Amino acid sequence: AVVIDERIAALTRPAAARPGTVVEVRTLFFNVPARRKFLRSDSAETSRVSDAIEALALTHPHVAFEFRSNDRLMFELAPTDEPKKRMLDILGAELAPELLEFEQHFPELGNLCVRGFAGRPGIARANSRAIRIHLNGRPIMDRLVLHAVREAYRGLLDSSRTPTVALMLEIDPHEVDVNVHPAKSEVRFRSQQGIHSAVRRTIEQRLRAANLVPTFVPDAMRTRVDVVPSARAPLFGSGLAHTRDEHAHGRVDFSAFAAMSSSAIADTLSRPTHEVDAHATTERVTDHADHDEFAYIQLLDGFLVTEDADGIVIVDQHALHERAMFAMFMQRLEAGPLESQRLLVPVILERSAREMTILEELAPVLARLGMEIRAFGARSIAVESVATLLLTRRVDVGEFVAELLDKAAEHGSLLSFEAALHEVVDMMACKAAVKAGDALGAREIRDLLRMRTSIERASACPHGRPTSIRIARSELDRRFGRS
Repeated sequence: AVVIDERIAALTRPAAARPGTVVEVRTLFFNVPARRKFLRSDSAETSRVSDAIEALALTHPHVAFEFRSNDRLMFELAPTDEPKKRMLDILGAELAPELLEFEQHFPELGNLCVRGFAGRPGIARANSRAIRIHLNGRPIMDRLVLHAVREAYRGLLDSSRTPTVALMLEIDPHEVDVNVHPAKSEVRFRSQQGIHSAVRRTIEQRLRAANLVPTFVPDAMRTRVDVVPSARAPLFGSGLAHTRDEHAHGRVDFSAFAAMSSSAIADTLSRPTHEVDAHATTERVTDHADHDEFAYIQLLDGFLVTEDADGIVIVDQHALHERAMFAMFMQRLEAGPLESQRLLVPVILERSAREMTILEELAPVLARLGMEIRAFGARSIAVESVATLLLTRRVDVGEFVAELLDKAAEHGSLLSFEAALHEVVDMMACKAAVKAGDALGAREIRDLLRMRTSIERASACPHGRPTSIRIARSELDRRFGRS
């Protein structure tokens, strides 16, 4: 045993113990008042020690760990050969279905190996400690890697939430400088951009391959289901007489939809909402793949209720269409600037001096998006051209540009052209999407529901809000006493 006491001297003496290492700390900084006064509460310092031990435990699953504080057992981790089991021992076994395992190798980046676990958006947390990063077995909190992880979840999470991720990076030591931070918590890679791209793409691909539609679990459904008031009875009774039946026109073959591009589908919904038939809200269609009938209905002029093999799915029509419009905008941008239309009468707006400066910074982004805005005096701007799709969706141009500049002024300059482009496209998609309260016809509902399987990241809108939730069949059976 090695004992270090107030004499600042190490005393080595024999000790009978099991194989392993025991570290015991008492009266920390008792003779260094300047350090001791910066210690936080006992619970806060215990939490920090716990985080440090958990970080070691994640990268050494074959080693057993036991943590005690004031003779109270905080946790005990048994050795295991399975990294996922160690992860679940720390986070909780109930999260097993929520963790997605990934691993990719990049020989061109110093034999980089990117592996670990990415949590589904539903288990995101409010604090940044949910992301755990290890490099060659050592815990780090590197800003470059953190940014790459967050970018992988871009559009799946609200900005206030942090994904639950355990990321293990292994790389040739010659490809990284670990001496750029006193605590070695930050590092500098030889290929900064390559590492960022590798981490982002690895996690993105794993998330893209998963079904991210959140499912209600029993604990989330504690409130009773209220009986529908009699005033709403016509919805399922005589009210059906007002619903257009399109069976005579033939049922939709879902298999044909797979070959359609997201832009083609989005075009269907790009026309103004006033053209929609408000009465056509219920329809039954056939999935050609398994010949099962799926019903859908629009409720409260904002939600679409349908079914799939796993249960009932409730869709937020605005959030799903917003994701579809975002995908369509991004797809069209790959071919060049968006098609624009010159306004017959420019929209003149009075803006602050700071916003005028921001407008100059955003000019290349706006030009790519088919918008032409120029200075019109010392404190005024003139919007002369706008993306055709925005006009088609009857978006208020003045309101859109004013809100864009307000947000840009609030958040400051964006880091890159790509980040700025995404932010503006987010706004465009939100403004162009159908709104809660817009009654959709049967054709619009069908096309919108099909988008759930045709576009990437359809489980969340670009701002990270869910586009749909699922009530599992097992939960319905339990509620109705069938299980």
